[in-house]
Amino acid sequence: PREQWLDGGWQADVVSINLGTNDYVFGNPAQAAFAAKYSELIGLARAANPDALIFAVVPLAYSCFGGVDSKWVTMRQGILSAVNNWSQDSKVKLVETGSPSSRWLDCASDYSDYTHPTVDGNEKFALALLQSMTDEVRAAYPGKCG
Repeated sequence: PREQWLDGGWQADVVSINLGTNDYVFGNPAQAAFAAKYSELIGLARAANPDALIFAVVPLAYSCFGGVDSKWVTMRQGILSAVNNWSQDSKVKLVETGSPSSRWLDCASDYSDYTHPTVDGNEKFALALLQSMTDEVRAAYPGKCG
């Protein structure tokens, strides 16, 4: 239950905020408004997990659609701005998931519908996240990671 992680009980070592495509596709917020709300989301994660490493993950959709639809550029810039708002917190990190010119996944073959990764696409994504995040996790928690 929500109360369990908000009441000072168990706390995560690592929090990954990975906004889903469907969480963003149906709106078109201004960058400043989106950044402010995303920054609040980081704040909620920080309040619940004061010592956690927090990864703000740029959604995969940016790499497929950022070159053709400006809303995804706005979304990425909003996440960057939100992370920059937390620049005094060394445990808030940005995770880029590719770009329109250098994609982690092939938009045509690693998705079932250009939005939802296939099983193979999810495996590729998981491996890329592992490679992207592991050094930061090990540096933050050397006693817990081999």
